[in-house]
Amino acid sequence: MILHPTPENLLPEGAECLEIVTRDKVRLRAMRAIPQYPRGTFVIVGGRGDYLERYFETSRDLMARGFAVASVDLLGQGVPSDSPVTATATRSKAFPASKKICGR
Repeated sequence: MILHPTPENLLPEGAECLEIVTRDKVRLRAMRAIPQYPRGTFVIVGGRGDYLERYFETSRDLMARGFAVASVDLLGQGVPSDSPVTATATRSKAFPASKKICGR
């Protein structure tokens, strides 16, 4: 599984893509980013149709303030690891691929 940064939506420094496998063998994509001396941890859980990349900017902002960040694409949400990212994922721009992925 991979993360999909773009030139306009950079990967948070030190971010790692992780795979979480549930008891029923469902694979979920997760991210963690930990500064050298974290003050605490924020867990970002997106809503319907959200994906990890949508929160890169927020993650970078939190890390700049000294916080670690963890996030997960919930079941049925996010970008499949084999799906190419075709749009900039930012707060202000839509992510056209999410409509296809989420069946909308």
